[in-house]
Amino acid sequence: TPRYNTFFALLTATLLVFLWRGLLHDRLRWIALAGFTLSVAVAMNLSLVPLGLLSGLIVLGYRLAVRKRTRRRVVWELGALGAGSVSVWALYWALGGQSPLEMGRFLLGQHYEMNRPYFPWVLLHPWDMAQFVGWPVMALAIWRVVRVRRGAWRAGDVLAVAAFLTLAVLTLSGTARGETGRVWLFFAPVWVLLAADVLATLSRRERGALVMAQALIVLVMAAFLRANFTAYTLPPRVSAASHTPTFLVGARFERGDDRFTLVGLDVDAGPNAVTLRLYWRADTRVRRPYVLTLLSIGPDGTAGESMSWDPRGWNYPPSCWQPGQTFVDEVRVPVDAAGEWLFSLSALDAFSREPMSVVLPDGAVSAQVGIGPVHVP
Repeated sequence: TPRYNTFFALLTATLLVFLWRGLLHDRLRWIALAGFTLSVAVAMNLSLVPLGLLSGLIVLGYRLAVRKRTRRRVVWELGALGAGSVSVWALYWALGGQSPLEMGRFLLGQHYEMNRPYFPWVLLHPWDMAQFVGWPVMALAIWRVVRVRRGAWRAGDVLAVAAFLTLAVLTLSGTARGETGRVWLFFAPVWVLLAADVLATLSRRERGALVMAQALIVLVMAAFLRANFTAYTLPPRVSAASHTPTFLVGARFERGDDRFTLVGLDVDAGPNAVTLRLYWRADTRVRRPYVLTLLSIGPDGTAGESMSWDPRGWNYPPSCWQPGQTFVDEVRVPVDAAGEWLFSLSALDAFSREPMSVVLPDGAVSAQVGIGPVHVP
């Protein structure tokens, strides 16, 4: 899907390649590189912190049960992993001046505000993860964990136990708070590797049946689950104006190839506010981001505070307007005195703050459109 969560599985696979390469060949630089990958992963999303526990358990398990080394060597390897895991955050702290601890405390504080029942999610968290990984793969991975026996361990046994302990800690701690399906994608490569270890021992017919079952589950999920979406805000559907404005304006806003027109407006004046209903029409597809601004001028000639907005609560900027369609944007302007009020309407580039040129009906060019006088009772 077009979401950055998709990269979680790739980061885990990369971390495991570096980590196992360092352990198998006694190379600290590869272990440190695994830590750096962990640091990048956690910088993308704090939910990948459990990868640190998984990595540490792999180092300890491999050195204690498979290929034993001195205690000093184990400390060096864990130190290399730790140094790599803080590298990105240390660089961010040095360049940005913001403490990673403060950032983590703030983000986790927001996460833990999600109040969800504990016991149902002890079951639902692994269930949700298994469903998205695929039940055939997950069944093989569970069987690989069950097959771990006392005695001479292999690297696969270490990975199986480390993954099981990490999942148990994460589930029983209640820290996930219901966010599993997309966030726990980082577990997927681990279960696939464990499943492959079992799959290699099966017959060709058994392997084919399991692959077919996995493919069927993927097909069913793709058919019924709406998992392919983006995090972008969808622009609202705006209806075309149903009638012509009370006051015709015909002022054309231009900047480069971007053009839209203030067709006209309606005015509703009250003692506390003036409501302007602006009729807009895009003449071309607008490429640049713009914001609309309005300056109020009171009866005594004093300018009030400038308003900035985009239609529909900032969700329908000019770049979303449909060329040729006229729609109504309603703006409520507070007023604090009776009398004749004037308003100055303009459109600014959202980044450079340069105004668009306004071509008035008589051919004059300005940086704004004057509205008024509007009588406030």
